[in-house]
Amino acid sequence: MRGHKSNRYCWLIFLVFAFFGCEEWKETAVASRESQLPQFEILGEAYQSYVVGELIEYNDLGAKAFSDDETLTVFYSGEVEVDEVGLYTITYFATNSDGLISSAERLVAITYSDVSENDLSGKYEGANFGALLEMNLSKINEKGFYESNDIMGYQGAEMRGKIVDLGNHELVLVHGEGDFGRFDDFRGEYTLSSLFWSVKLLDAPYNGLEVPIAWQRVRK
Repeated sequence: MRGHKSNRYCWLIFLVFAFFGCEEWKETAVASRESQLPQFEILGEAYQSYVVGELIEYNDLGAKAFSDDETLTVFYSGEVEVDEVGLYTITYFATNSDGLISSAERLVAITYSDVSENDLSGKYEGANFGALLEMNLSKINEKGFYESNDIMGYQGAEMRGKIVDLGNHELVLVHGEGDFGRFDDFRGEYTLSSLFWSVKLLDAPYNGLEVPIAWQRVRK
């Protein structure tokens, strides 16, 4: 009888480990599967700039999308008005076999003039608030695209963003998302030593609130 009881204990221990082991494997498998969102390869440059009148029409090169070994169908939205200065977004979408949707973007600027000689990069301070607000602006390419480490400059909150030089002292703060939620495109202004834009916060509790910020460059 003692041997049968010992065997029952061994089977019980085995089943407990098997159960929790299977549960852990299932959770890992599900998490792994859910994390495999469609990945994109944008064909051509993701950040493009053309002087107004340079193009007769804009022909997008498109994108490819993959999920594991699966090649996905890519849909897109957006168009470029080659005769109108501004920033245009081409958005690509794809869904994998698990129903997971992902997207990627191409930004196309139509500018007043060639902006390749302009250089807006450097360290900036909020002109209205002294050294309270700080920001660094660095070049993404030589075609007027920049990245800001913090478009609002508030310490303790991350609001990274992109800036596009349209020429003629005009810029666009590109839509994005950060610690204060999503923000929209905004047409701003610049000189070679200062910048101005408003951050339009889209999500609750801000619901469209615009936060104007003037920046002064303190060094390149």
